[in-house]
Amino acid sequence: MTQTIAIGDVHGCYSLLLDTVKPYIGSSNELIFLGDLFDRSPENNGDIKVLEYVRDMNEHPDTYGLSNVDCLMGNHELLLLDAVDGDVDCWLNNGGDPYFLNYLIENSSHIDWLKDRPSYLIRNDYLLVHAGVIPDVPIDKQDSFNLSWLREDPYIPHNLPYTLVYGHTIHSDITHYPDRIAIDTGAFATGKLSAYAL
Repeated sequence: MTQTIAIGDVHGCYSLLLDTVKPYIGSSNELIFLGDLFDRSPENNGDIKVLEYVRDMNEHPDTYGLSNVDCLMGNHELLLLDAVDGDVDCWLNNGGDPYFLNYLIENSSHIDWLKDRPSYLIRNDYLLVHAGVIPDVPIDKQDSFNLSWLREDPYIPHNLPYTLVYGHTIHSDITHYPDRIAIDTGAFATGKLSAYAL
């Protein structure tokens, strides 16, 4: 039976990414990255390697023995797209790499791919977002900016008919709340990239 596997914020940790997805290659499972693929990378060219690898998996999941691969729009994707449009300072202050920006400008198909990332996905009873939701607002009425930027702590019930699965806010381990699951374990700082089977 195939499963959907949610993967937390990668932040350019290419070696950790390879280790994390390795058990799923050939499994026919679906992988969903929760956004923030890059910035603050601890590896040389980690941002480029992560972007190229995840995009290739997204466009050719069968090559990896997967049923589907997708990636949500995170706040670092939004910051980078702003940097492409000339608003560079905020992105640089959040761990952006000027070499990575130049690479993207020279390889603009990656920019188009990033712009096409969804702000949320629903899988059965699970709602996957990068950051959070406004309580009591139906998902189709939520602002996409909030889905990529909100902080889910302190805990407030969202009252939507889903279990929310999100990254963005670092926890020491995968953390369960009554109506949500936080899976960002701070890969760039802790060396731990989390994956959670829905």
